[in-house]
Amino acid sequence: MQIRINRIEFEVEPVAGPLRAAVLADPVIARAVLRDVWEWDAAAQTGKALVPLVQERAVVLPNGLSFFVPRSGADGAITKHEAPSASMAKRMLKVTGARDLPEVMTALNRVIDLPKKTLPLATFRGLDARASYRLRMFTEFAVLRLNNAARNLGAFLFLPSQVGFHAEIGETLDPAQREAVLAEARGLRPGFLVPARSEASRGMRRAALSRQFEELQAEIAALGGADKATDLHRIRAQRLAAEWKALTPPAPGAPGVSAAPGLRAPAPGGG
Repeated sequence: MQIRINRIEFEVEPVAGPLRAAVLADPVIARAVLRDVWEWDAAAQTGKALVPLVQERAVVLPNGLSFFVPRSGADGAITKHEAPSASMAKRMLKVTGARDLPEVMTALNRVIDLPKKTLPLATFRGLDARASYRLRMFTEFAVLRLNNAARNLGAFLFLPSQVGFHAEIGETLDPAQREAVLAEARGLRPGFLVPARSEASRGMRRAALSRQFEELQAEIAALGGADKATDLHRIRAQRLAAEWKALTPPAPGAPGVSAAPGLRAPAPGGG
């Protein structure tokens, strides 16, 4: 599929696992992956947002854009080639005619939706009378590469796909109850799929999911088949299948998507 930024066409391509891990580890992107979003003061019985909130205590899940020209080290590890990456960002502005990178993101956000997630404060309310805590939000991103081969121009696009929350416990009002509070907090880890509200977002996230399905299937095959799959493989398969199902409403009478490891990867444009 293609996407346009200020009249410049880019092919949208899913990103392979090792490169996907490298671009997600970039410090700028890493700050968006894990964020502190809410702080509760048990002594004062008050809470405050640590990020801007909209509407009913909802946090915006921003899409991201990164310029990451990869290079491989002697050990095969992928790292960012800093100077060419900076040059690529400057060329993107020049070619698209944008004043700055926020303007590029504004152009993209006209095509892809900008999702939000209401903070699940009710889930953690049982902690309020006993401990201060900081609520942390983990965002999982679909990673796509935007590529214009004719202009030797590219970037990586990050679309929020799943979010999870957990509480980091601070001071407990009753020190004798601290272990019990910590144990309860460990059990409170709500997670949510991010809905896609535009066809562009849906198509790009399905392409990224399809690539991850293929990689997971290859890992399982290398182990010797589904019988050799680990619990981690099963969890990954279930998460991928749940998101694929959410992004692909089944046709009437069509079979559902299996969550078992070793499932056949769907084609990027398929259902």
